[in-house]
Amino acid sequence: ELIGGGMRVPKVQAGLSSVLGDKELGKHINSDESMALGAAFFGANISTAFRVRQVGLVDINPFPVAVSLEDLEEREEKADDEEVWNKQATVFKANGKIGVKKTIAFTHDKDVHCSLDYAEPEKLPTGSKSEMQRYKITGIGEFAKEMEEKGLGKPKVSLQFEMSQSGITSLVKAEAAVEETYTVTEEVEVEDEEEGEKSNETDSTEESKERKMEESNEESTPEAETKDETAGEEAEDNSEKESKTDEEQSEDDSDGKDKADAEEKPKKKTKVIEKEKKRTHKKTLTVEAYHVGKIQPLSKELMEEYKFNLAELKRKDQERFMLEEAKNTLEAYIYKIKNKLIDQEEDIAKISTEEQREGLSKLSMEAEDWLFDEGDTASLETIKAKYEELTTPAEKMWFRLSEMTARPQAIKELTDKITEVEEKFNKWVTNMTHITDEEKSDVAEKIENARKWIADKEKEQEAKAPHEDPAFTSEEVPSQILPVQKLVARLVKKPKPKVEKNETEEKTSSETDSKTSDEPDKEQSSESTEKEESTEATEEKEEPAGEGGKESEEAEAKEDDKGEEDTGEEL
Repeated sequence: ELIGGGMRVPKVQAGLSSVLGDKELGKHINSDESMALGAAFFGANISTAFRVRQVGLVDINPFPVAVSLEDLEEREEKADDEEVWNKQATVFKANGKIGVKKTIAFTHDKDVHCSLDYAEPEKLPTGSKSEMQRYKITGIGEFAKEMEEKGLGKPKVSLQFEMSQSGITSLVKAEAAVEETYTVTEEVEVEDEEEGEKSNETDSTEESKERKMEESNEESTPEAETKDETAGEEAEDNSEKESKTDEEQSEDDSDGKDKADAEEKPKKKTKVIEKEKKRTHKKTLTVEAYHVGKIQPLSKELMEEYKFNLAELKRKDQERFMLEEAKNTLEAYIYKIKNKLIDQEEDIAKISTEEQREGLSKLSMEAEDWLFDEGDTASLETIKAKYEELTTPAEKMWFRLSEMTARPQAIKELTDKITEVEEKFNKWVTNMTHITDEEKSDVAEKIENARKWIADKEKEQEAKAPHEDPAFTSEEVPSQILPVQKLVARLVKKPKPKVEKNETEEKTSSETDSKTSDEPDKEQSSESTEKEESTEATEEKEEPAGEGGKESEEAEAKEDDKGEEDTGEEL
């Protein structure tokens, strides 16, 4: 089955067919898609950033890798019969899985030199070298001396090699270890052997006593038969005695069993014993890697050189981008000048002379010819200088063109704004007695200054020709009303002074109220009691009248404040 993009090439297919002979080439799957899909699954399997279902892809190492070990120190001349220490082993066999680790272990007391090579160089592709990597492993001799001083043996060295998912073999771990056996004393509980011997002796003495009792009983039985058994009382007495003796014997037997159980429990005692234990002394070895052969890793010097080259290439690319952008900007502005001189010919004629227009048109044509001739190899600074040379007269003309309409519009808006502020201020200030005449005149003066500025600038502009630079710009006009607005806003926020009540006015108002209230009372009755009642009534009426006067004054003050706030908002 053909896979890979190169399988689409007819020449490749013909070459494969000539090599395979009669075998038909399989073209059942999309060769490009199969390679891309397989690479995506393989990358997801070996990546730690993705969690996908295991596809079951297994890659192999086609060539075996061997390890060679020898002493690191320079060997002196040795006798012919003296052997040189070295070890060799094939760590990764041919067609084995990649992404695995293997460890080799050996006993040695000197620093070693490790070589990683392909085990079968003849099977490598033509021109390939068998050397892969070299390692100087140090620290073994020093560690061996330390262990020898402690009376221990030679260290056991472990070297761990890894073949990564990329098929690269390397030494990842080097360690030396020595196992030490030592004894420790511990206290343990054991049974007391002397107590056991005593219990055995007591048991044997009791057994001998029982045997003697049995023999004596057997001897006394025939004598008991010859005795007179006719006496009933004696027989009863004997039976009672026997029952008592049986009870006493049962009690003695129970006591004896308890004592025996107590004696049967073994007694323990602590005993000091010695035990053997093991501990391991470990040391991580120092590994220095280097390469031999044509293929060498990047050194620090080469890395710095390559970084500098990349930075230089990036700088040149940036300059090229800026140069292309400057050329495009200059070309676009040339076309802008041509189009504007044609599309707005009438308006441009009002603010420029024929000489100015022809000069600008000629300048743009010369810039265009230069751009496509000398500008092709010009530097960035030259392109920028040419752009400034072209834009300076053109931008002045475009500015006069825009100001031709923007300036009169700004003057009209400013005049309307001044008139509006003046009318509202005059209407509002009539009710504001706390605004002084000096402040009113200050507002009027600033309004007059704004109008004077407009008149002066318009007069200056009329004195200038349309093709000359304007006397003022439209951006300067709106700022002339700002002093007036700031002053009016400050006056609007000015608080009113507090009104103080006049005592004489209150007395006169109360006397007039009392006179008007006394006249109807005198006509109705002339009695003294009625006079007193009338005076009390007049006093009661005076108080509401005074309160009513206060309420009316407060209402008028509120109306004035509202009018002041409304006027301030309008201003």
